[in-house]
Amino acid sequence: MFIGEKGLDRYLGSRVKYVYYWGQPGGEVPNPNNFKFMEIVQLTEPYDLAGTTILTLRPLDGSPDRSGTYVPALRRVRKTSGVNRSDPFFGSDLVVDDSMGWGGQNETMSWKLVGEKVILCPQYEWHTKSPDMMTKQPSGAWKTTMVIPPLNFGYMDKNWTGAKWAPNHAVWVPREVYLIEATPLDPYYNYGKQLYYYDKIAGVPAYKLISDKAGEHWKTLMCNLISQTWDNRTTVASTAFYTCIDDKRQHASASHWRGSWQNMDPYLTQDDPEVKREYFTFERLATMSK
Repeated sequence: MFIGEKGLDRYLGSRVKYVYYWGQPGGEVPNPNNFKFMEIVQLTEPYDLAGTTILTLRPLDGSPDRSGTYVPALRRVRKTSGVNRSDPFFGSDLVVDDSMGWGGQNETMSWKLVGEKVILCPQYEWHTKSPDMMTKQPSGAWKTTMVIPPLNFGYMDKNWTGAKWAPNHAVWVPREVYLIEATPLDPYYNYGKQLYYYDKIAGVPAYKLISDKAGEHWKTLMCNLISQTWDNRTTVASTAFYTCIDDKRQHASASHWRGSWQNMDPYLTQDDPEVKREYFTFERLATMSK
């Protein structure tokens, strides 16, 4: 959701599919191409962008991502540079590396631990009462037992007097975090220094303060953490929504999950029957858009 000072400007809908190879508790899996992971992002709405499909292949050796995009209007697959991950994502306030708080390659930054802190983080109201309970499917994959309700933002409430992009029905809870400073090694990276607030338990960002190249504050990225119970094992490592606020422009882009968590596997060792590894090729991008 693209949200300005007067309310909602634009909306994008998407589906995301992953195949992970690296860091699997179940041990090594076949990885002939030496990837960390493969990712497909498919836009489903609005109509003029539906079918646009982005493929990202991340090598294990730290080299730039291999990526490509299929645009239905052009009816062809175009390979794109894996270096330009600080460019805006479809015109939003988020850049590609902002995905899930930090979606880039660790090798592209210089990292420094600068402190620890207790902060307040937003949570879904229903989530303060219970984790997201997952059930195992016959295929071996997992699925949530509930339909995740949409998050309410300020622009949805006519009586709301705060920022239009604020999660006005969230519950704020204390979390212990590490403060980690990231400095881009690429001089052409569009961000300057970034200060991450990494949750000590989840190991993922709860906040990120972003500076421009001149060192002035530019954006605030706010993430939500969600815990899930899998087979009597509870994990806290998913990001259910995140909002990137351009504090200079007074504009924000908010992303949140809705509906069901489909076919997720906490151990990342079983193939989802709906996500075939052969889909993750440049040759299959046009097929996937359908």
